[in-house]
Amino acid sequence: MKTEIVITSKGTSILSCQYEDDKLYEIWLEPAGPHIRLGDIYLGKVKNIVKNLNAAFVEIRPSVMGYYSLRDNKSHHFANVKKNDRLCEGDEILVQVDGENIKAKEWQLTGKISIQGSSCVYFPGGSGVRVSRKIKDPVLRDHLKELALAEDLPGGVTIRTAASSADDRNIAIELRELAHEGENVMASYKTRTCGSLLRAGESIFMQMIKRHICDPDCVITTDLPRVYEQVSSYISSMRLDAGSPAPQVRLYEDENFSLTNLKGINDQIEKACSRRVWLRSGGYLIIDNTEAMSVIDVNTGKNIRRADTEKLFFETNMEAACEVMRQIRLRNLSGMILVDFINMRSEEHKSQLFVKARELAQADPIQTSVIDLTALQILEITRRRSRHSLQEMLGAEGNKPKTVD
Repeated sequence: MKTEIVITSKGTSILSCQYEDDKLYEIWLEPAGPHIRLGDIYLGKVKNIVKNLNAAFVEIRPSVMGYYSLRDNKSHHFANVKKNDRLCEGDEILVQVDGENIKAKEWQLTGKISIQGSSCVYFPGGSGVRVSRKIKDPVLRDHLKELALAEDLPGGVTIRTAASSADDRNIAIELRELAHEGENVMASYKTRTCGSLLRAGESIFMQMIKRHICDPDCVITTDLPRVYEQVSSYISSMRLDAGSPAPQVRLYEDENFSLTNLKGINDQIEKACSRRVWLRSGGYLIIDNTEAMSVIDVNTGKNIRRADTEKLFFETNMEAACEVMRQIRLRNLSGMILVDFINMRSEEHKSQLFVKARELAQADPIQTSVIDLTALQILEITRRRSRHSLQEMLGAEGNKPKTVD
C-alpha cells in the first residue's frame, strides 16, 4: 500500500492529511503555536474530588482543569509528602493528558505515564512486555518480546505494530532512549512546581510519521520549511543502519500553485463534512451525529439495475462497509457508532459482511471494535474517543465549510 502524508497550513493551524493508495483517510488540524497536546506530562494540583463521579478535577495550568478518573487510576504519583495513599484536595500529582477537551468537557488525564516511540511505548513504573495484537506472526511476536526483555528495563513496554518492519538494533536503541526519558521524568517531578510541563507530547503530524517510520513506500510532502527540517532530522536520526527502510521527505516549493490546491484538499474537506456520501455503485451513505452516538444509514440509491436483489444488497453492503470505515477515520467519529445496512436474507452474506468490517477496523490506528451485527442488521462499533471530530476541529479553527447534503 502506498501512503502519502501531506502537511501544510490552514488558517492559524497545521493541517495533516494521510492518503492511502491516493485516497484520503485522515484529516487533522492542530494549532501552529504552543498548546496542550495529547501526551503532555504535567505536575498538577487536585482542586476538587467528586465522589459520585468517582473522579478528581486537577489543575494542570492556571485555570485549566483536567478530569482524572479514580476508577481507572487506583494509585497516584504524589509530589507532596503523604502519610497514606488517599487522594485529597490540594495534593500535587503527576498526570498525563490522555484525551482532548471534547464538547466542553475537561481534558482527560491519567496517572499511567507512557513515553511513546515509533516502534515501542515505555511505561515507567509499569512491568512486563506486551506486543501489539496487530502483529499476528507468533514467531515474530516471540522474537520482539525477547528483544525487549533482553534490555532488562525497570518499567513496562508495549511493542507497537511498526516494530514488525523495524531493525532489531533500532528497536533496542529506541527502547533505551524511551526508558531514559521516562525514568528522568519520574526522578524529577517531585522537585518541580505545580503547573510545570515535564514533557511535551508530540504534534499530530509527528505521530502520523512515527506510524510509518519504517515504510519505504511512504512519502511525506510539506510546503512548510520548518516542518521539513524537523521531519528530515527525525528520520535521519532513526536510520541508524545503512539500508534501513524509511519514508521519503519532499519539500513542495511551487509558489504559483499551492500544495492545498494541488491535492484538492479544500474540496475533500467539504465532502468530508457532507451528510451524504456517494458510493461508486450508485448507492450512498447518510451520516448523522447525535450527542450520544453517530448513525450511518446505507442505501442502494441509483444502484437498482440488478434483478437479483439479494446479490445487489450484498454487493452494496460490502462496498459500503469499506466506505463506512474510511469515513469513520476521515471524520474521526468516536464513541458508539451504529451502521444500518440494507437487510439481507442470506446468513452467509451477513457473516461475510461482519468479517469484512472487523478486518477493516484492524487497519484503523485508533482502537476500533466491531461488536455485533444485530438481528436488524445494524452493525455496532465502538471507537476510542481521544481527539475532536473533524467537524469540531474545523469549527474551532473558524473555517468550517458549508455542510452539503
